[in-house]
Amino acid sequence: STVFFMNAFDTEELAHGAQEAAKSFVNDGRLNGAITPSQFTEDVLVSYFNAEDCVTTDSAGLYMSTRLYDIPKGMTLDAMIESTS
Repeated sequence: STVFFMNAFDTEELAHGAQEAAKSFVNDGRLNGAITPSQFTEDVLVSYFNAEDCVTTDSAGLYMSTRLYDIPKGMTLDAMIESTS
């Protein structure tokens, strides 16, 4: 199975530091050899939301699901979303 961990940080520097610590923990620490393959990536995600619709209930214990797509060249994002619904 594939497991993705996603985290949000206030600054790119904090995110990079956490990423490096995670890499070290998996590759050099107690998890060395226990998780294979391991792949670490960093990116900047920009999202917008209506502040009035912000989180209104406790989300402790819940999980966010994500999907990673390789969009074919020439396909628009709208077409990709439509094809996966």
